[in-house]
Amino acid sequence: MIALLRVLGIPYAMATQHPDSATRKITANEEVDEAINDLLPLEDGGFGCDEKMVDYEGKLTPYHQPEWIVDSLAKMGLVPGEDYLVTPRIPAEKLEDAARQVIVVWSCLVANRKSMQYGGQAIKFMVHPMSETSRELVVAHRRISKLQRFAEEEIGLKLEEPIKIIPLVEDVVRLIHVDKLLAGF
Repeated sequence: MIALLRVLGIPYAMATQHPDSATRKITANEEVDEAINDLLPLEDGGFGCDEKMVDYEGKLTPYHQPEWIVDSLAKMGLVPGEDYLVTPRIPAEKLEDAARQVIVVWSCLVANRKSMQYGGQAIKFMVHPMSETSRELVVAHRRISKLQRFAEEEIGLKLEEPIKIIPLVEDVVRLIHVDKLLAGF
């Protein structure tokens, strides 16, 4: 099954920085070390995950963290987009300022520019938390697309594929009616 998922380009095991799974505070540097350990193959002493969710929602995660992860894994011989993905959970505009969402998306595009130098696209998806309306998803997608075009023009970003949004539906009633959420997206 894992081999089929790899062929299809679908991640099979995501590790997360979600604070609900933490028992103690860890520093930003420790988060990078944790990501490396999560993404290292089992035979290299890691946990063998192929995707890491870097969490920006409601946290002061450093904007350069995805780039630090990409740099560190490149030194270990891992190829972004092939051996692993970094999937940030971006801030939701309704809970945090729109400017923060823009800055996080920009930092992820910068990390992707670096990852392309190492052989592949590390960030192919962004998680949109607390998704309740298709409008939220459309606005976030529009921002990502605009910033991606700007990055192509201004810093020479060349991606393998456009970044896609993963809506995170966090309540049962909305999950049951997810078709309505996605209808306008």
